[in-house]
Amino acid sequence: MRDSGSQVQYTRDNQDYIAPSVLWKPSSRTSLLVLANYLDFRTGSEIGFLPAQGLTLAGGKIAPNANGNIPTSFFSSDTNYDNYHKTEYFAGTQFQKQLSEHWTTRNSFRFLHLGLPQ
Repeated sequence: MRDSGSQVQYTRDNQDYIAPSVLWKPSSRTSLLVLANYLDFRTGSEIGFLPAQGLTLAGGKIAPNANGNIPTSFFSSDTNYDNYHKTEYFAGTQFQKQLSEHWTTRNSFRFLHLGLPQ
């Protein structure tokens, strides 16, 4: 779990992630691996297009601006539109059975759902 922000107002960089797995070996020749993961990713944009006047330039100097300095925490967008939210669900299995010294059968299954809510 990550719950974080940034120096820019109204932006976040949060995510919840879990990835459990279970390996079952009923015999030395048989195995079943079950995998899963869940990701909930929520972030906002820190990219703003600001004028150079009032910003700190290379070398630490501030460009002159009649209205004063622009703080680094200034958010120049609309919080209702400038965000990103993704959810991801994954499940899978890997089955293996050794039939003889020369023959092994394997089967894999994977499912992924990716959601981008508006």
